[in-house]
Amino acid sequence: MFEVSYKFLIIIIIIALGYVAKRFNVLQKSDGDALSRLAFNFTLPAVIITVFSDVSFEKSYIVFPLLGVIIGIIMFGASLLVYKRYTNKVKGILTMPLLGINIGLFAVPLVQVIWGEEATKYLLMMDFGNAFVIFILCYMVGAVYAQDKKDVNIKNIGSKALRSIPLLIYILTIALKILGIYYPKFIIDFALIVSKANTPVSMITLGLFLSFSFNMFQLKQLMRFWMTKYGIGLALGLAVYFFAPLENIQKLVILLAFILPSSFSVIAYSVELKYDTKFVGVLVNSSIIISIIFMWVIALVTR
Repeated sequence: MFEVSYKFLIIIIIIALGYVAKRFNVLQKSDGDALSRLAFNFTLPAVIITVFSDVSFEKSYIVFPLLGVIIGIIMFGASLLVYKRYTNKVKGILTMPLLGINIGLFAVPLVQVIWGEEATKYLLMMDFGNAFVIFILCYMVGAVYAQDKKDVNIKNIGSKALRSIPLLIYILTIALKILGIYYPKFIIDFALIVSKANTPVSMITLGLFLSFSFNMFQLKQLMRFWMTKYGIGLALGLAVYFFAPLENIQKLVILLAFILPSSFSVIAYSVELKYDTKFVGVLVNSSIIISIIFMWVIALVTR
Protein backbone atom coordinates (compact mmCIF):
# COMPACT_ATOMS: atom_id res chain seq x y z
CA MET A 1 0.00 0.00 0.00
CA PHE A 2 2.81 2.41 0.88
CA GLU A 3 4.56 1.71 -2.42
CA VAL A 4 1.41 2.49 -4.44
CA SER A 5 0.79 5.74 -2.55
CA TYR A 6 4.45 6.68 -2.92
CA LYS A 7 4.29 6.25 -6.71
CA PHE A 8 1.07 8.27 -6.94
CA LEU A 9 2.63 10.98 -4.80
CA ILE A 10 5.57 11.30 -7.20
CA ILE A 11 3.19 11.60 -10.15
CA ILE A 12 1.13 14.28 -8.37
CA ILE A 13 4.29 16.22 -7.48
CA ILE A 14 5.36 16.23 -11.14
CA ILE A 15 1.92 17.55 -12.16
CA ALA A 16 2.10 20.17 -9.39
CA LEU A 17 5.57 21.14 -10.61
CA GLY A 18 4.13 22.02 -14.02
CA TYR A 19 1.29 24.00 -12.42
CA VAL A 20 3.62 25.93 -10.08
CA ALA A 21 6.03 26.62 -12.95
CA LYS A 22 3.13 28.21 -14.86
CA ARG A 23 1.96 30.25 -11.85
CA PHE A 24 5.45 31.70 -11.35
CA ASN A 25 6.00 32.29 -15.09
CA VAL A 26 8.88 29.83 -15.28
CA LEU A 27 6.89 28.13 -18.05
CA GLN A 28 3.98 29.44 -20.11
CA LYS A 29 0.82 27.76 -21.35
CA SER A 30 2.36 27.95 -24.83
CA ASP A 31 5.12 25.69 -23.50
CA GLY A 32 2.36 23.23 -22.62
CA ASP A 33 1.23 23.26 -26.25
CA ALA A 34 4.78 22.43 -27.34
CA LEU A 35 5.18 19.70 -24.71
CA SER A 36 1.84 18.12 -25.62
CA ARG A 37 2.93 17.95 -29.27
CA LEU A 38 6.21 16.41 -28.12
CA ALA A 39 4.35 13.77 -26.12
CA PHE A 40 1.80 12.93 -28.83
CA ASN A 41 4.23 12.89 -31.73
CA PHE A 42 7.36 11.41 -30.14
CA THR A 43 7.23 9.97 -26.62
CA LEU A 44 3.80 8.28 -26.88
CA PRO A 45 4.59 6.62 -30.26
CA ALA A 46 7.84 5.43 -28.68
CA VAL A 47 5.85 3.86 -25.82
CA ILE A 48 3.58 2.13 -28.35
CA ILE A 49 6.55 0.64 -30.21
CA THR A 50 8.29 -0.38 -26.98
CA VAL A 51 5.30 -2.01 -25.30
CA PHE A 52 4.15 -3.88 -28.40
CA SER A 53 7.63 -5.03 -29.44
CA ASP A 54 7.37 -8.20 -27.31
CA VAL A 55 3.61 -8.72 -27.55
CA SER A 56 2.13 -11.77 -29.28
CA PHE A 57 -1.36 -10.87 -30.42
CA GLU A 58 -4.25 -13.18 -29.60
CA LYS A 59 -7.76 -13.14 -31.03
CA SER A 60 -9.21 -12.16 -27.66
CA TYR A 61 -7.27 -8.88 -27.79
CA ILE A 62 -9.65 -7.51 -30.43
CA VAL A 63 -12.13 -6.75 -27.66
CA PHE A 64 -9.97 -3.88 -26.37
CA PRO A 65 -9.97 -1.64 -29.48
CA LEU A 66 -13.71 -2.31 -29.72
CA LEU A 67 -14.17 -1.30 -26.09
CA GLY A 68 -12.40 1.98 -26.82
CA VAL A 69 -15.18 2.71 -29.31
CA ILE A 70 -18.00 1.23 -27.21
CA ILE A 71 -17.21 3.41 -24.18
CA GLY A 72 -17.51 6.52 -26.37
CA ILE A 73 -20.81 5.33 -27.85
CA ILE A 74 -22.23 4.51 -24.40
CA MET A 75 -21.34 7.97 -23.11
CA PHE A 76 -22.84 9.60 -26.18
CA GLY A 77 -26.08 7.68 -25.62
CA ALA A 78 -26.09 8.81 -21.99
CA SER A 79 -25.58 12.44 -23.04
CA LEU A 80 -28.68 12.31 -25.25
CA LEU A 81 -30.76 11.44 -22.18
CA VAL A 82 -29.06 13.52 -19.49
CA TYR A 83 -28.54 16.73 -21.50
CA LYS A 84 -31.73 16.68 -23.60
CA ARG A 85 -33.17 19.84 -21.99
CA TYR A 86 -30.08 21.95 -22.62
CA THR A 87 -29.49 24.19 -25.62
CA ASN A 88 -27.36 22.79 -28.45
CA LYS A 89 -24.43 24.98 -27.39
CA VAL A 90 -24.46 23.60 -23.85
CA LYS A 91 -24.99 20.06 -25.16
CA GLY A 92 -21.86 20.43 -27.27
CA ILE A 93 -19.81 21.76 -24.34
CA LEU A 94 -20.88 18.93 -22.01
CA THR A 95 -20.91 16.08 -24.54
CA MET A 96 -17.48 16.43 -26.17
CA PRO A 97 -15.52 15.93 -22.91
CA LEU A 98 -17.79 12.99 -22.09
CA LEU A 99 -16.77 10.90 -25.10
CA GLY A 100 -13.03 10.38 -25.70
CA ILE A 101 -10.72 9.58 -22.79
CA ASN A 102 -7.18 10.77 -22.13
CA ILE A 103 -5.08 7.62 -22.47
CA GLY A 104 -1.87 8.86 -24.09
CA LEU A 105 -0.94 11.85 -21.93
CA PHE A 106 -2.61 10.77 -18.69
CA ALA A 107 -3.29 7.06 -18.34
CA VAL A 108 -0.25 5.48 -20.02
CA PRO A 109 2.34 7.15 -17.75
CA LEU A 110 0.33 6.38 -14.60
CA VAL A 111 -0.50 2.80 -15.54
CA GLN A 112 3.11 2.08 -16.53
CA VAL A 113 4.33 3.24 -13.13
CA ILE A 114 1.61 1.61 -11.01
CA TRP A 115 0.52 -1.55 -12.89
CA GLY A 116 3.37 -2.20 -15.34
CA GLU A 117 3.74 -3.19 -18.99
CA GLU A 118 1.01 -5.86 -19.04
CA ALA A 119 -1.72 -3.37 -18.13
CA THR A 120 -0.20 -0.74 -20.42
CA LYS A 121 -0.43 -3.16 -23.35
CA TYR A 122 -4.19 -3.59 -22.96
CA LEU A 123 -4.66 0.13 -22.39
CA LEU A 124 -2.80 1.02 -25.57
CA MET A 125 -4.93 -1.42 -27.57
CA MET A 126 -8.01 0.28 -26.14
CA ASP A 127 -6.58 3.64 -27.15
CA PHE A 128 -6.58 2.44 -30.77
CA GLY A 129 -10.40 2.45 -30.69
CA ASN A 130 -10.49 5.53 -28.49
CA ALA A 131 -8.56 7.46 -31.18
CA PHE A 132 -11.46 7.01 -33.60
CA VAL A 133 -13.88 8.28 -30.94
CA ILE A 134 -11.76 11.39 -30.36
CA PHE A 135 -10.95 12.25 -33.95
CA ILE A 136 -14.28 11.28 -35.54
CA LEU A 137 -17.23 10.90 -33.13
CA CYS A 138 -16.20 13.65 -30.72
CA TYR A 139 -15.52 16.20 -33.46
CA MET A 140 -18.72 15.30 -35.34
CA VAL A 141 -20.85 15.73 -32.22
CA GLY A 142 -19.21 19.06 -31.43
CA ALA A 143 -19.68 20.27 -35.00
CA VAL A 144 -23.36 19.26 -35.13
CA TYR A 145 -24.18 21.03 -31.87
CA ALA A 146 -22.20 24.18 -32.74
CA GLN A 147 -24.58 26.88 -33.94
CA ASP A 148 -22.23 28.11 -36.65
CA LYS A 149 -21.31 24.64 -37.97
CA LYS A 150 -24.39 23.23 -39.71
CA ASP A 151 -22.52 20.84 -41.96
CA VAL A 152 -20.02 18.20 -40.96
CA ASN A 153 -17.21 17.77 -43.47
CA ILE A 154 -16.42 14.04 -43.36
CA LYS A 155 -13.38 14.53 -45.58
CA ASN A 156 -11.83 17.01 -43.14
CA ILE A 157 -12.58 14.75 -40.17
CA GLY A 158 -10.92 11.79 -41.89
CA SER A 159 -7.95 13.96 -42.76
CA LYS A 160 -7.55 15.02 -39.10
CA ALA A 161 -7.63 11.39 -37.97
CA LEU A 162 -5.08 10.23 -40.52
CA ARG A 163 -2.65 13.00 -39.52
CA SER A 164 -2.52 11.63 -35.97
CA ILE A 165 0.98 10.20 -35.44
CA PRO A 166 -0.07 7.88 -32.56
CA LEU A 167 -2.95 6.48 -34.62
CA LEU A 168 -0.65 5.86 -37.59
CA ILE A 169 1.90 4.14 -35.30
CA TYR A 170 -0.89 1.98 -33.86
CA ILE A 171 -1.99 0.92 -37.34
CA LEU A 172 1.56 0.27 -38.55
CA THR A 173 2.63 -1.64 -35.43
CA ILE A 174 -0.47 -3.85 -35.32
CA ALA A 175 -0.27 -4.51 -39.08
CA LEU A 176 3.39 -5.54 -38.77
CA LYS A 177 2.57 -7.82 -35.83
CA ILE A 178 -0.21 -9.53 -37.76
CA LEU A 179 2.16 -10.05 -40.71
CA GLY A 180 4.88 -11.40 -38.41
CA ILE A 181 7.27 -8.52 -39.20
CA TYR A 182 9.34 -6.97 -36.42
CA TYR A 183 10.87 -3.53 -36.03
CA PRO A 184 14.69 -3.47 -36.39
CA LYS A 185 16.61 -3.59 -33.11
CA PHE A 186 17.86 -0.03 -33.60
CA ILE A 187 14.27 1.31 -33.70
CA ILE A 188 13.33 -0.68 -30.58
CA ASP A 189 16.39 0.60 -28.69
CA PHE A 190 15.76 4.16 -29.86
CA ALA A 191 12.07 3.98 -28.88
CA LEU A 192 13.00 2.57 -25.47
CA ILE A 193 15.14 5.62 -24.67
CA VAL A 194 12.57 8.14 -25.96
CA SER A 195 9.67 6.39 -24.17
CA LYS A 196 11.28 7.00 -20.78
CA ALA A 197 10.54 10.71 -21.23
CA ASN A 198 6.80 10.12 -21.66
CA THR A 199 5.88 10.17 -17.96
CA PRO A 200 7.64 13.44 -16.94
CA VAL A 201 6.74 15.24 -20.19
CA SER A 202 3.08 14.18 -19.98
CA MET A 203 2.66 14.98 -16.30
CA ILE A 204 4.30 18.43 -16.56
CA THR A 205 2.05 19.15 -19.53
CA LEU A 206 -1.01 18.29 -17.45
CA GLY A 207 0.18 20.70 -14.77
CA LEU A 208 0.64 23.50 -17.29
CA PHE A 209 -2.93 23.09 -18.55
CA LEU A 210 -4.58 22.97 -15.12
CA SER A 211 -7.14 25.74 -14.64
CA PHE A 212 -10.31 25.92 -12.53
CA SER A 213 -11.94 29.25 -13.34
CA PHE A 214 -15.74 29.13 -13.76
CA ASN A 215 -18.85 30.99 -12.58
CA MET A 216 -21.56 29.73 -10.22
CA PHE A 217 -24.08 29.47 -13.08
CA GLN A 218 -21.86 26.81 -14.63
CA LEU A 219 -21.49 24.86 -11.37
CA LYS A 220 -24.75 22.96 -11.92
CA GLN A 221 -23.64 21.96 -15.42
CA LEU A 222 -20.24 20.95 -14.07
CA MET A 223 -21.79 18.74 -11.38
CA ARG A 224 -24.13 17.11 -13.91
CA PHE A 225 -21.11 16.36 -16.10
CA TRP A 226 -19.28 14.75 -13.16
CA MET A 227 -22.32 12.68 -12.18
CA THR A 228 -22.82 11.48 -15.75
CA LYS A 229 -19.19 10.66 -16.47
CA TYR A 230 -18.26 9.04 -13.17
CA GLY A 231 -21.65 7.70 -12.11
CA ILE A 232 -22.13 5.74 -15.32
CA GLY A 233 -18.41 5.02 -15.67
CA LEU A 234 -18.04 3.54 -12.19
CA ALA A 235 -21.26 1.53 -12.46
CA LEU A 236 -20.27 -0.07 -15.77
CA GLY A 237 -16.61 -0.44 -14.85
CA LEU A 238 -17.38 -2.19 -11.56
CA ALA A 239 -19.91 -4.45 -13.30
CA VAL A 240 -17.18 -5.54 -15.72
CA TYR A 241 -14.63 -5.94 -12.94
CA PHE A 242 -16.83 -8.20 -10.80
CA PHE A 243 -18.73 -10.16 -13.44
CA ALA A 244 -16.83 -10.27 -16.77
CA PRO A 245 -15.15 -13.62 -17.60
CA LEU A 246 -11.73 -12.02 -18.19
CA GLU A 247 -8.32 -12.06 -16.54
CA ASN A 248 -7.97 -9.79 -13.52
CA ILE A 249 -5.54 -7.42 -15.23
CA GLN A 250 -7.87 -7.12 -18.23
CA LYS A 251 -10.87 -6.34 -16.04
CA LEU A 252 -8.82 -3.81 -14.11
CA VAL A 253 -7.81 -1.96 -17.29
CA ILE A 254 -11.46 -1.80 -18.42
CA LEU A 255 -12.48 -0.44 -15.01
CA LEU A 256 -9.76 2.20 -15.25
CA ALA A 257 -10.83 3.15 -18.78
CA PHE A 258 -14.35 3.96 -17.59
CA ILE A 259 -13.07 6.55 -15.09
CA LEU A 260 -10.25 8.16 -17.09
CA PRO A 261 -10.35 11.95 -17.65
CA SER A 262 -11.52 13.70 -20.79
CA SER A 263 -9.26 14.08 -23.81
CA PHE A 264 -7.33 17.34 -24.27
CA SER A 265 -8.42 17.33 -27.92
CA VAL A 266 -11.82 18.71 -26.98
CA ILE A 267 -10.18 21.97 -25.90
CA ALA A 268 -8.79 22.42 -29.41
CA TYR A 269 -12.20 21.52 -30.87
CA SER A 270 -13.91 24.06 -28.61
CA VAL A 271 -11.63 26.79 -30.00
CA GLU A 272 -12.35 25.82 -33.60
CA LEU A 273 -16.11 25.46 -33.05
CA LYS A 274 -16.37 28.66 -30.96
CA TYR A 275 -17.53 27.11 -27.71
CA ASP A 276 -16.75 28.48 -24.24
CA THR A 277 -13.14 27.28 -24.21
CA LYS A 278 -12.49 28.29 -20.61
CA PHE A 279 -15.41 26.19 -19.32
CA VAL A 280 -14.46 23.23 -21.52
CA GLY A 281 -11.00 23.51 -19.97
CA VAL A 282 -12.56 23.37 -16.49
CA LEU A 283 -14.46 20.19 -17.44
CA VAL A 284 -11.29 18.55 -18.73
CA ASN A 285 -9.06 19.69 -15.86
CA SER A 286 -11.50 18.78 -13.10
CA SER A 287 -11.81 15.31 -14.62
CA ILE A 288 -8.04 14.90 -14.24
CA ILE A 289 -8.19 15.54 -10.49
CA ILE A 290 -11.21 13.27 -9.96
CA SER A 291 -9.68 10.49 -12.07
CA ILE A 292 -6.42 10.60 -10.12
CA ILE A 293 -8.37 10.16 -6.87
CA PHE A 294 -10.38 7.23 -8.24
CA MET A 295 -7.27 5.57 -9.69
CA TRP A 296 -5.44 5.97 -6.39
CA VAL A 297 -8.31 4.29 -4.53
CA ILE A 298 -8.51 1.49 -7.11
CA ALA A 299 -4.76 0.95 -6.85
CA LEU A 300 -4.91 0.69 -3.06
CA VAL A 301 -7.81 -1.76 -3.20
CA THR A 302 -6.56 -4.00 -6.00
CA ARG A 303 -2.82 -4.15 -5.38
